[in-house]
Amino acid sequence: MRTLIVCLGIIAFGLGNIVDAQPKKVISKEIREEPIFDVQDLFTDERFPNLVVAMNGTVVATWGSKHFRVRRSEDGGSMWGPEITIANPGFQGGGTTVDETTGDILAFMEEDHPISPLHLYRSRDHGITWKEEEVTIHPNGLGHIPSMHMNEHGITLQFGKFAGRLIRPTRYYAGGNAKEHWDNHYTNAMYSNV
Repeated sequence: MRTLIVCLGIIAFGLGNIVDAQPKKVISKEIREEPIFDVQDLFTDERFPNLVVAMNGTVVATWGSKHFRVRRSEDGGSMWGPEITIANPGFQGGGTTVDETTGDILAFMEEDHPISPLHLYRSRDHGITWKEEEVTIHPNGLGHIPSMHMNEHGITLQFGKFAGRLIRPTRYYAGGNAKEHWDNHYTNAMYSNV
């Protein structure tokens, strides 16, 4: 891997020198192209976003530190539908995950800032409706039960012996989020029992 990174660095350095040697017209033409990103406000309050793409291409944005909700875009993010409440009250647990085997979307919600009781919501229709389900989270090898908050979305393993298994990052808060606990916090991962 180090060799690959060094080679890429050399290639990038070499290309940089080639670009500098090109006439200024070529460079300025590329700079005048339209931007490829458009900024939109999807939610105007609270915090803790997460974003996934459903199996049908719908973009699903989840959000909330008090009112856990979702907005959907069926056109690649140009236009967004109204807010859909998953739980109110509800604290975004992060890690919204698309199960690429079933097409279901899993959203994790906690009752308050961690450490707090965890709830799992499932959408079987690309984020239109949500239903709470029971979930059992087993402790890790240290006996710690993780929180779902402050982590990115999960993935579905596509290949190998465990194809179809869901893996998602989690966080251990070691007694709370107060500063005296920070040195004992850590991020890890959990997986489904496919």
